[in-house]
Amino acid sequence: MKQQTHYILVNGIHTLPSDKQAWTDRMAVWLSYLCGNCKSAFRLEYFTPFLMATRSLINRRQRRKLVEQILSYPSDAVVVLVGHSNGCDIICDALGQLLNDEKELLTGVPEIRLVLIAGAVEHNFEKNYINSAMHVDLVSQCTVLASKNDKVLKWAARPSRWIFFRLGYGYLGYQAAIDVNSLKILFPKQVEVIIDDDQDHTSWLAGDKCFDETARVVCLSGRR
Repeated sequence: MKQQTHYILVNGIHTLPSDKQAWTDRMAVWLSYLCGNCKSAFRLEYFTPFLMATRSLINRRQRRKLVEQILSYPSDAVVVLVGHSNGCDIICDALGQLLNDEKELLTGVPEIRLVLIAGAVEHNFEKNYINSAMHVDLVSQCTVLASKNDKVLKWAARPSRWIFFRLGYGYLGYQAAIDVNSLKILFPKQVEVIIDDDQDHTSWLAGDKCFDETARVVCLSGRR
């Protein structure tokens, strides 16, 4: 039987989530019409400003919503979590909650795959729950899209960690392009890093050509 995949799309910092031209809306339409294995495309859209403390509170709320959505699918489903920027942080926090709350019931959780685009999330897989999730087969594969020319992560996210500690932004979408091998030591087959130094923080999901290329990566992640 043809595999059916559910996609969950999580935006980054966004002050106008109702914008119909947002990448989550465009991606949901693209997957529904052009990705043959797409059973559903759910948009976890939310308002969040750049402010560190406010972002932390909002992220916790969205993390709980994401976990609820994941658990709403049947255990034999494939669920692809697609995040951009701060959305990747919410995704990894959701993995942490699943590992903590559902450790006795992981057999009832669907197979999870990740696509992390320009991730503003902790770059160390030992600390961001991805390695732990792979160890218990909660996550079967992870695709990271990264660029050395992501100036937002390089010049804003990294310093924010030094200044604000845990409230600061991670910078996986930049660091992975510089130190790709460190991500693939434990799980070389399950982790794919796509490096495109022509991209900046938002261009992965902008325009037509770049958006289509990223959408194909997202679609393919649900097929393998």
